[in-house]
Amino acid sequence: MKKTIFGFTVLWVLVSFPAWAVVFHLDATALGQLRKNNQLQQSIPLNGYFGGTLYGPRDKFSAESNFRLYKDVERDFDDFDLYQTVFHYRPWDKIKIDAGRQFVNEGFSVETLDGIRATLSAAKHLQVSVYSGIPRSVELGDFDTDSYGLQTGLSASLQGVSRTHAVLHAAWRKNDIEGKDWRQNDSLFLSGNLSHQFAVKMTPLIYGLAEVDVSGKILKTGTAGLDFYPLRRLALNLEFDAYDSDRQNSRQTIFGFFSSGRMLKGRFGATWTAIPHWLEVEAGYAYQSFKPAPGNTEAGHLAEIALPVSIEKWNLEITPAYYFSKSFGGRVHGARATVNEQWTKNLWTEVSGDYAIYEKVTNNNDNAISTTGWVGYDFARGFHVAAGGEYNHNTFFNRDVRANLSLGYSWDHGS
Repeated sequence: MKKTIFGFTVLWVLVSFPAWAVVFHLDATALGQLRKNNQLQQSIPLNGYFGGTLYGPRDKFSAESNFRLYKDVERDFDDFDLYQTVFHYRPWDKIKIDAGRQFVNEGFSVETLDGIRATLSAAKHLQVSVYSGIPRSVELGDFDTDSYGLQTGLSASLQGVSRTHAVLHAAWRKNDIEGKDWRQNDSLFLSGNLSHQFAVKMTPLIYGLAEVDVSGKILKTGTAGLDFYPLRRLALNLEFDAYDSDRQNSRQTIFGFFSSGRMLKGRFGATWTAIPHWLEVEAGYAYQSFKPAPGNTEAGHLAEIALPVSIEKWNLEITPAYYFSKSFGGRVHGARATVNEQWTKNLWTEVSGDYAIYEKVTNNNDNAISTTGWVGYDFARGFHVAAGGEYNHNTFFNRDVRANLSLGYSWDHGS
């Protein structure tokens, strides 16, 4: 209950700001559903998503907040997730300070931190950012008192150089401030990324990224890629990736949980505009080599082809696709399609379907069906209503039928 009251308090404070602010923007979306859960219990989950942004006088001050309210009417269960409430202050043109709960994406994975970040335009082509805060996870609770972690980072980026982007990052994370064991408790990361597009024929773009786990002495992520355009209507992409994880650190990763060693991956993608403004062909293939268990190296394959069709005269978009996946766990053949139709300026519909046939090493073979449909109407002043339904069938659901309702409101205030 206290968390719900806090959420409405944040919303009330944001709404009250327009009395003195220049611009205020509010987004609110409510999603309701009627379905049965895995235990065949009837469930009526309601999700409310709220977001507000405020811009103060002369762009010196701004603030934003996003949170979710959840309630299951049938089971009398409620929850609250605070994604961010951050205040931005720019005392001078070259300095910006961000304080509060915020998303930090400084070269590594996106983190939610309760902390502070300062950004300085140190020179004509150099920008420096430093941050520090307590890592949070909305899935594990917003106001828990058992989190003693700390993350501090530094970034230096190249600014204002034509067709070139370059950044260097360093980050130190301590899972538990009271812990003493560096190997089990601390992580030090160094990374850099670079991209450059050449102003020559085929306008190739090269890009790369490397992230080193210094404490684990491993290359955690490595990427090298090339985009080029041999023909006016053809775009090609080649990419190589390497992933690894420090499995001795107490902060386990999803990849480290499912793999015992490094994974290597190569990908090729192509997009061909067969008929301009009407038909495209998108195709891709990826090969990966990884170790699900010590001493056991497996190969994986993923192929996909899609044919996006756009008929501007009818405001119609159709995207059929076929995909194939094979790994140590089994293989999947699947087909999916999405149809979007804008009937009028305000009325739209969207229908999608996915059918897959899969074979598992456990001999738990089956097929899976997923279909969704929506019809929506956009009212004046940023208000929309949409209703839809879902039907799912797979190993876990013999027949899963859901009814959905969405209400959205977007409001802007200027003074």
